[in-house]
Formats: sequence, structure tokens, C-alpha cells
Amino acid sequence: MLILETKPIVEQLTEIYFQYENWHEYKLPIEQVLKYHQTMIDKGAIVVYQQDSIVLGYFEAWLINFEQFGRLVAHAPFNQLLENTTDGNLAYVANVWIHPDFRKGAVYKVLRNRFFVKCNHCEYYCGSRLTKLTQPVKVFKVSELVNKLYKGAKHGSN
Repeated sequence: MLILETKPIVEQLTEIYFQYENWHEYKLPIEQVLKYHQTMIDKGAIVVYQQDSIVLGYFEAWLINFEQFGRLVAHAPFNQLLENTTDGNLAYVANVWIHPDFRKGAVYKVLRNRFFVKCNHCEYYCGSRLTKLTQPVKVFKVSELVNKLYKGAKHGSN
């Protein structure tokens, strides 16, 4: 079982980044990672689930516009620290991590619900998944994603 000490959230996220997020192609220096996490928390882009002050999961979502999404898909220059990632009509899931022992159950459900509260004005939801080689970026309209995740529940419930 993964044990994270009770530390400030930014430090816990940084520890998770270095020790458990193997999907990052390149790792940034620790000072940049700490600054990144703090900035994205301050912008509201990172939403954390904690239990007894321990981070058990989080998601990072950017609310971007279509032009920004196009640059992300095309791997064109994009700097989420400097750009407006709080007002767009497209919710882009940039990162998700849930402790392996808690991936099925309350942590996932709470983070899923918080995602929809945070992104309730968005028309589209998208993200990428490294395990999906044939369709790494998926885009859903609101109704499609809500039906998929809630199996027919109405948007905004739970």
C-alpha cells in the first residue's frame, strides 16, 4: 500500500508526480513541479480528494477554448501556467491519479462529481489516455459523457 506522509498538498502532489506518475515522458526539476502544482491549485485546475490529510486522488482539468484545444491536439505551443484555462467551454482532463487501493469506489465517485461541478458550464469534455493507441484523444458532448459515466443519470446529479 502506498503511504504518503501528512504534508502540504503541493508536496504530496509533487511526490506522486515523481514516484507514481510513470506516464510523463520528461520529468521537470522539483522546484518547477512545486511551482506548477501550486499555480494550478490556485487557478482551480487541480482538484484533490483527501482522507486524513492524505491525498488519495486528484484530477487536473483545464477549461479551454477550441483554439487552445487545437494546439493541444497538434502538439503546438501551449502553456497552461500562462494561458486562460478557467473560462473555456471545453473541459480538458489533463491528468488523473487515484491511489491504486482506492480506484474503485468513493474516491473515483467524489472526483467524478467534483469534475462535473467544476465544469458544469462546458459544452464538451475531452482528454487523452495513453493506453488508447487508436483513439488517444476522445471528445464527448455533455449528454454523451454524463450517460457514459452515470449510466443514464441526469447531468448535475449526485
